[in-house]
Amino acid sequence: MENLPVYKLVIDDSDELGVEYIALVDQPAIETNWHAFKEHQFESYTDYPKQASENAKIALRYAEENGWGDCGEATGKARANQLAKGLPISRDTIARMASFERHRQNSQKALGDGCGRLMWLAWGGDEGIEWAQRKLEQIDREKMVVNPRAGETKDEFVSRCISVEIGNGKEQDQAAAICYSKWDEQSMKGQFKFFADKERRLISGALMISDLPIYRADESGEYYVVFDKEQIEKIAQRFFKKGFTHNVNMMHDSERQVDGVYMVESFIIDKTRGIKTPEGYPTLTEGSWFGTFKVDNNEVWNDFIRTGVFKGFSVEGAFAHRKLKDAPVSVIESVADRIHNLRKKVAEIATKSK
Repeated sequence: MENLPVYKLVIDDSDELGVEYIALVDQPAIETNWHAFKEHQFESYTDYPKQASENAKIALRYAEENGWGDCGEATGKARANQLAKGLPISRDTIARMASFERHRQNSQKALGDGCGRLMWLAWGGDEGIEWAQRKLEQIDREKMVVNPRAGETKDEFVSRCISVEIGNGKEQDQAAAICYSKWDEQSMKGQFKFFADKERRLISGALMISDLPIYRADESGEYYVVFDKEQIEKIAQRFFKKGFTHNVNMMHDSERQVDGVYMVESFIIDKTRGIKTPEGYPTLTEGSWFGTFKVDNNEVWNDFIRTGVFKGFSVEGAFAHRKLKDAPVSVIESVADRIHNLRKKVAEIATKSK
């Protein structure tokens, strides 16, 4: 098995590079592809019912005549326009449509009586939301998504996962890389966890973690990426220099930029300056970027934060990249150890399967 390339992501003096948005996501940065490497085309779907589009059109016509009032912030308006135009929607969007079921109790009110009926129609109405529930189940069943189970050991999960991924059409080496990455992501989720202060409506968590090798796979192939503490510091400084503290979107969706969510606190862990790792995040490395956002947006707070959909932050931007050859030795050794162990485990599993 060939060693996967490792890239150090950097920014230079060009103002075009750096983090442009912080995304609120249901899967933190370790599980979300870096926009720097791709125009990655995720699977999308257009087979939602015609009536779902008609329901969205009803919502848009009503809003055009009467205004949205306090209803339909960026998310709902974008969804209504998407469905009304018959545009492709992703699995993530389908999942959000399906989760809108929780608002059904307000769906039968008359238009104009609060926001319930208007937003229910904007998200596709009965036909759209019921389709989304069926479609989500179908997508996940066909894709055979596999994740670690409670109490499962690393070897047990990897063995089970590799079998599933091979069944999904992956080569053995690729399947092994994916499965070990999934295990690592599961075990490292604590580093990307977030804290929510419900009274003050603040959300805090790691934005970037230094010297963390992250497995990636896209149309350009498989590879690892890392940010070191020097680059993270430059990225954070440029983020503030450009005044991007209000640049927040949902799920890396450019059509879901949100108002009323903005950065109020930011620091980089630096023990030499007395800036220590926050309580509850003991494994965050020196040079990692930590931030806090205030959430005034009611829709984001009620539908995304309070419901538990939000799991952390993911940065979005453009970066230069180069093969890792002059990064700290600890990073190179960390990646080398992972790849060495991966090759060893693949050989063991192959031997057991004979």
